[in-house]
Amino acid sequence: MKRLGLRATDTHMHSTSPFFTLASGLLTWAALTLTTPAEAQGTLGLHTNLRFSTGLNGDTNTSLGNSEGDEGLRVTWGVVGDLDIAILRIVSIGPEIGIYGWQSNSGQDLGIGENFITDLNAVVRLRLPLGKLHLYGAVPVGFTLSVPQDEYAETIGSIGKVKPGVGYNFGLRAGAQYWAWKNLGLVAEFAYASHRASHPVDKATESGDLDIQLEQLIANFGIALAL
Repeated sequence: MKRLGLRATDTHMHSTSPFFTLASGLLTWAALTLTTPAEAQGTLGLHTNLRFSTGLNGDTNTSLGNSEGDEGLRVTWGVVGDLDIAILRIVSIGPEIGIYGWQSNSGQDLGIGENFITDLNAVVRLRLPLGKLHLYGAVPVGFTLSVPQDEYAETIGSIGKVKPGVGYNFGLRAGAQYWAWKNLGLVAEFAYASHRASHPVDKATESGDLDIQLEQLIANFGIALAL
């Protein structure tokens, strides 16, 4: 009888132990994931991404006094580079600089050259390392220097020489890195970007600054280098 009693107790313990084993394993994994430095987990602790950027579908809103225009954007280009610093296995941060060209439909029709913006951002990434493949979501936020062509006010029927302006930008990105070699990987991103900037206008026919807002979908492709 004692032997049967021990077996019954033992059977009860084994029936509940998988739950505690699973819970203990998940808690241990979470603790290691959140507190262990990235380089100790096989995730690169410091690297840079260099990417070519293509602006896809998008819209621009331009206003100066009572004049206002809202239209589509042409396919445009850009280059962007960043320094990505892993502070936890699944979190990284770093500075980023990007230079982009952009052009509205009416600007193209009027023969006005491409306009340019330069972004200086801070980027936060949430990462999911899967061996050589690293998936991530990112949020860039920062300052924008906007340099439209002098004649850009003509796109909304106004006259005046447009000066460079300043503003801000933010966005959302989904990306992937594939580390095909030890210190070299491939990068692909799909992103939404929003830019806003205000520009002084000399000899304007309307009072106020020229405000330009850009909303655009962007595809980025490039390389990642371990440092």
